[in-house]
Amino acid sequence: MFTRQSSDLNNYVINAFKVLPYVKILIYLLLVIIMVILIMSIFKKRSLFREQGVRTEITNIKELKQRDRSILRWNKLLRKLTNFVQGTPFRITSIMVDYYQYNINRAGLKAPGGSRYLSAEEFNAIVRFTSFVLLALALFILVFLNSMLGIVLIISIIATTSTLPNLILRAVVADKDRQIRENFADMYLMLHYVLMLGGNTPVDKILRSYAKTTSSDEMKRFVDNCVNHIETYGEYNATKYIAMDYREIPEVCKLMRLIRQLADGGDIRQELIGFREELIQAKRRTMEKRVNKLVGRARAVSNVLMILLVQAILSAMAIYLPDLSLIKVLLGLK
Repeated sequence: MFTRQSSDLNNYVINAFKVLPYVKILIYLLLVIIMVILIMSIFKKRSLFREQGVRTEITNIKELKQRDRSILRWNKLLRKLTNFVQGTPFRITSIMVDYYQYNINRAGLKAPGGSRYLSAEEFNAIVRFTSFVLLALALFILVFLNSMLGIVLIISIIATTSTLPNLILRAVVADKDRQIRENFADMYLMLHYVLMLGGNTPVDKILRSYAKTTSSDEMKRFVDNCVNHIETYGEYNATKYIAMDYREIPEVCKLMRLIRQLADGGDIRQELIGFREELIQAKRRTMEKRVNKLVGRARAVSNVLMILLVQAILSAMAIYLPDLSLIKVLLGLK
């Protein structure tokens, strides 16, 4: 019996030694795989067969294709919606197209995807379609739920959709114009002496230099638009397009006119000096208004704090007044 068990044990050991080389190979393979995984994680590589740059390029191409498909779908939808609305009595008239397009461009309203600005017809179609949907919902409430609430909603929707989008659009444009007017003097001071010397330095070069110093995002967009026009049409012809794009800002229109006159050989030195003084005075008045607002706010806060302080004193006196009366009574008794 003992001999048989010993023989079985010997056979097991012999078989184990036969398998040992394969076990070593498997351990080596596991170690190599672990090392490869560690190296890939350190160098941020996801594959041994494809470079990171190639993968990134393929990913970018896929994203661009998806974005282009999305833009095409939105453009197709906007075109159908615009054609539908333009075929109804709610279409935008040709007289209002230029006015709406100016405000849309100045407000920076872009079509889905950001590849282009909305057209005036598309903006009107979006507003009208939104109002149609809301009116349909209000009509459903009127018929099936609550007639009074439905009537109120219908009146409110008609009044809101006919005025609110335009008011918001104009408010955005007015705020952008305000930012340009407040920072225009700083930009012009970089142009003034160049124009006084005959404008030998390209205007777009000075504008680019100014864009690096300003903290106003709207002024950076203004400079980008001006530079694009100059690069497209040349400095002289670009002044007409810039003045048209910012026709509600007198300072911009006047500067463009002076640049054209200078290019035509006109003597504009006195006008430049006067324009510089106007801008400096306007900037001074703007700063004074800001200071006055800050002083007014500080006074209002001071008055509120004074009222609170007086209330605190009166409240403290009211708390301790019974104790003071009791002391007086005791002193009177003595």
